[in-house]
Amino acid sequence: MKKTTALFITLLLAIGMLTACSPSVTVTGIEADEQNITLAPGESAQLGYIISANVGDTPITVAYGPGGIDPVPSEEADEKAVEKLPAVVWSSDNTGIATVDAGTGLITAVAPGECVITLTIGEDENPLTATLALTVAQLVESITTENEITLAVGESQILAASLAPAGATDPSLTYASSNPDIVTVSATGEITGLADGETSITITAEDKYNGGEKITATVRIVVQTPPESIMLTQAEAWLTTGGTFQLVAEVGPENITAPYEIVWTVSDEAVCTITPSEDAHSVTVKAVAPGNCTVTVAVNGTEITAVCTVGVSAPRPASGTGNGGTAPAPAGGGDPSPSADPAPSGGGGESGEPIHGQGDKGAVEDDGSVTDGLEGLM
Repeated sequence: MKKTTALFITLLLAIGMLTACSPSVTVTGIEADEQNITLAPGESAQLGYIISANVGDTPITVAYGPGGIDPVPSEEADEKAVEKLPAVVWSSDNTGIATVDAGTGLITAVAPGECVITLTIGEDENPLTATLALTVAQLVESITTENEITLAVGESQILAASLAPAGATDPSLTYASSNPDIVTVSATGEITGLADGETSITITAEDKYNGGEKITATVRIVVQTPPESIMLTQAEAWLTTGGTFQLVAEVGPENITAPYEIVWTVSDEAVCTITPSEDAHSVTVKAVAPGNCTVTVAVNGTEITAVCTVGVSAPRPASGTGNGGTAPAPAGGGDPSPSADPAPSGGGGESGEPIHGQGDKGAVEDDGSVTDGLEGLM
């Protein structure tokens, strides 16, 4: 009995000595592997973490894998020191957004939104913590964009796309042209028309938070060659009251494929009136009263225009019956006198009769009309 008691006392003393010789372990910090993560609703994840501690006066670190397993201590740490480290407790500040298993750290996303996941270690009175920000993504359900876009050859514009529902996490958008010879598209959605024709652009939202599911939208693109210029068959003309002539508009280039509208206007209908042809590519100009006016043709909706200046004079009286009044000169100069034989840049007429300007082979009839000047132009 005495021997047994002595052995027991000896064992207690040995344990006490070992305990006294074993250095204390003090936790100094904790850090999660990531500070920000994003999950889709229903998706789960586990993160690792690193604990810092002092074993006596020696600092150590221990890295834990996801779920707090497979600790990897630093060289200064031993297994006994690792065993003395307290457990980590996980928590979520909003379980309506995401829950977390307190022991294993398994995070499960519940609904779109943001919350904070906290890791706690140490005594209740003086714990150490680390946090990570969790975003539960609002998945993209659809892409809204224009159904059809018309471009001119050489024209560029940004292809706009909006994601639904509102607040959807912005995924990676990609753009692809079904025919790059007609339309090209950049990585940022800028489209450029290269040649006449039709093609389509496909917009894809690849949502990495939803297992790579792809949401797409398609836009029809029409590329056309628009009008670039307009010219008139003459830039000026002189008429006597009651006379008429035809003015023809020529729209370029020849390979226009875009629809367009030609619009004619006259500056003073008291001097001249205009009657457009059925296709609006020409007008009949009729002199009403002496004076000057301009006839303007334009491609509607653009700044493409051309102008013809028209001067109208009273009919010249027969020889010997008096001077018959004064004939006005078109804008830009000229002698309004009926005896001045007015002639624009294309030449003059006999007996002071006005004719087409710019050298057209027109003739003024006795009734004041101009003929033959546009043969071959129609």
